[in-house]
Amino acid sequence: MGKCHNNGWLPIKFWLNIQIKVDKVVKKGATADDLNILLSLLDTSTFIGLRDAIAVLTMYKTGVRIKTLGMIESSHIDFEEKVLTLPGSIMKNHKLLKLPLDEQLMDLYKVLIEQNNKIRSYYGKTNDFLFISVKGALKKSPIFCP
Repeated sequence: MGKCHNNGWLPIKFWLNIQIKVDKVVKKGATADDLNILLSLLDTSTFIGLRDAIAVLTMYKTGVRIKTLGMIESSHIDFEEKVLTLPGSIMKNHKLLKLPLDEQLMDLYKVLIEQNNKIRSYYGKTNDFLFISVKGALKKSPIFCP
């Protein structure tokens, strides 16, 4: 290419601006068996266990990041259309995203929202977050703990 440019056959050295991406190692995703093992370790008879199980299922079924998960609000769920609408303000790429939801997640969200409302009422909190602490607040940490 350099000789072609030096001989005047190519007016510019366009190849100097070409960047070649090298393939990255793709991380192995969790399997259904991995998910079942994780869910079996959670005590879903408690609020924390139920909340965490729903959070795990949400990440597994939708692929949302944990930071985005913590910012999901009840109002983002459309129970009639069975869609989770994530506004750009909570997304890493700042673009609106609509994700389909299955019946299992829809039913679990209804139960979680009902429990959230009881907790918020008891502690006098007014937020609309889907994944809250046992005292009705949003946890600042990306790890779910009481």
